[in-house]
Formats: sequence, structure tokens, C-alpha cells
Amino acid sequence: MKISIVGVGKVGRVFGEVMSEHHDVCGYDVTDPGPVCFDMAETLQECVKDSTYIFVVGPTPHPEEFEGAAPCSHLDAVDFDYSVLIEIFGNLEKVTTTRQTIVLISTVSPGTIRYKLKPLISNPIIYSPALIAQGTIAHDLKNPEMVIMGSETADESQLYDYSQMYSRILDKTNVYYAKGTWEECESIKMMYNTFLVMKYTFANTIIDISEKIGNIDTDVVTTALGKCTNRLFSGKQFSAGMVPGGVCLPRDSVALSSTLNSEKIKGNLFESLIVLREDQAKAMADRLLDYERPVIIIGKSYKPGVPIAQGSSSLLVAHYLKYKTDYYFYDPLMDEYPPKLSYDAVYLLAHMTHDSTYGFDFPEGSIILDPWRRCPDIEGCIVIHIGDTRE
Repeated sequence: MKISIVGVGKVGRVFGEVMSEHHDVCGYDVTDPGPVCFDMAETLQECVKDSTYIFVVGPTPHPEEFEGAAPCSHLDAVDFDYSVLIEIFGNLEKVTTTRQTIVLISTVSPGTIRYKLKPLISNPIIYSPALIAQGTIAHDLKNPEMVIMGSETADESQLYDYSQMYSRILDKTNVYYAKGTWEECESIKMMYNTFLVMKYTFANTIIDISEKIGNIDTDVVTTALGKCTNRLFSGKQFSAGMVPGGVCLPRDSVALSSTLNSEKIKGNLFESLIVLREDQAKAMADRLLDYERPVIIIGKSYKPGVPIAQGSSSLLVAHYLKYKTDYYFYDPLMDEYPPKLSYDAVYLLAHMTHDSTYGFDFPEGSIILDPWRRCPDIEGCIVIHIGDTRE
């Protein structure tokens, strides 16, 4: 199988070298990349001729002031510069056939492929960004945490064929293949990188506290937290839905925020978490208010099966409903039952449970907001899975 590499820079060169161990590779770049271990073509047309997959490894830079070597928080944030990718895709449209698949591995923001790149080209496009670090590119390509693969509609057959080709370069077999739409896979790559920023920032906050409070070896704290592979460093409790609640979680953020403020530590991460939690709860309330109906929140306690309302995310959402609409709770554990309403309501499934309908008999015509995306279709009702916007 012939594979083309368009863009033989730092990443494209190593990518081509790894691919050439198992595939026939031809590369192309507008500048001379120097000696490589695979064929280089003089023209783009020659490079892509007869190729099944054409990998685009173009740069998506930022202006220098956003590269991280100088403060930029005072500036308006800007997206990546896609001018090189736009030029490459426009040129590929002239020299390829629709039987050839374009594979983009450059980092792009969610929505870029569908709205900026796909209109430029007729070929099918797969988005497959690599999770790599400079200095270990070859190793990371062969031993990835996962292989990301996105297509226009998450077409299984198209992605299966690609995975079979890609699997040949891997050193291990138990690799997770993250398959989705372009937007889902763009989000996976961007969230992966920014999650790392969040981890470093969180860890460095422990240094700040150590220096101010004293008697804290930061490594003792980070090592202990790093051992928590049940909840902290695993997929557990990583389900998007209602804002975090409970007896401890909201208050601990407040307490740590107070510590940073009292010690005059700049960059209060925990204050930001408090504000974000409240903003997200208000956004949920605003969604409910959009329907101009009375609201019934199913689940009042802070989590299912525990008759404690302290720190309840349901109560926080209800706070933003006050004086704007009638609202009620349904939670048998808390002895909360809405009145028998003679009109339709909008329901919020506040608890994530195994019984996604909570045994509730939803009246015909009800609107049900499910932030956990688990509620099945209910005849006569409109079920809205918040956070699932696949068409």
C-alpha cells in the first residue's frame, strides 16, 4: 500500500520514517527536508499518485506572542493559523481522486475540518492526530495511549479500514481506538493537551501552598495523589452531567481558595472552580427556563441513594430558578413529591442512576432534559440528551 506524507517537517519526517517500516511511503514538502529514509517527490502530484492514504502534516502555529514564552492572558485569545492547511487542501483537490483518503494529523480546534477544510476538497477526510511529544515521537507513534480516528459521520467501515492499516506500525496490540466524528476527535486531542496543562497547573499550586504554609514537601502530596488510580487517575467519576456536589467537594474548593487568598498567592485556581461550577449550574437553569414551563427536578439529594441534600447540585440549579418559574423536586428518599400537575412540565434528570427513568411516570407531552445521556426514548415525550449533538 502506498502512503503519501505531505509536510515533512519535524513531525512529518519521523511519521514517514515509522510508516516506511511497513508501508511504501512517498513524501513531499515545499522546502528541502534533507536526507530521509523514504522517497521524496519533486511535485505534489507525483507524491500522491496511486496513494491510498495521503497524510497531511502541516503546521498550525500561533502568533509569537501566544507561544508561551511571554505573558498573553491580557490579550484576546486567537485560534490556530490554518493558512498552510488551507493551501495544502486546496492544492490536493487539484491532484487527487475521490478514491483517495486524506488523513489530517495536525492539531486543530473543534469544527475546523467541517467548516474550514472540507469545503475545499471532495475527498473523504479522516482526522487522526497523534499523541506525541518532541524527543519521543517515534516511540509515541508506535506505543500510543490511544489511536484517534474521526470521519464525517463516524463511519465504521471507513474507520475500520484505516485502523487495519495503522495497526501495522504499532508495537502493542491492546490499543484503544477512539472513533468518532471529526468534531469529537478534534475535541479529544485538544482536551488531552489542555488536561495536561491543568495537571501541571494544579501540581504547581501545591508548591505555592508549600512555600507559604511551610512543612509541606510537594512531592509527598503529588506522589500520594498520583497513587489514586481509582477515582483521580482513571475513567471513574469522569462523566459529564450535573455540576459536582456533595458534603465535601464544593466546600473544599472554597477553603483552599480562602487559603490562597489569605496567603496572597496569585492565580487562584480554586476560586475559578467555584465560579465555573456556579456558571454551569446557571446555564442548566437557563436551559430549563427556555421552555417556559414549570420545572420538576428529579433527584434532590447530592447523589442517588444518600438522603443528604448538603452541597446538592440540584439545589444550586434551583437557586437560579427562584422567582422565575414554579419548580418542584421528586425524590422519594428525601420525601419530595411534586403536586399532580394538570399541565405539562419540563423535567431535569439530576441523578445518574442505573434506572435512567427513576421509575417516574412522565405525562405525555413532557420535555425531559437528560444531562447524562442515558434516558431512553419515551413515547409521547421529548427526551433531550444534553451534550449529544450528533446529527
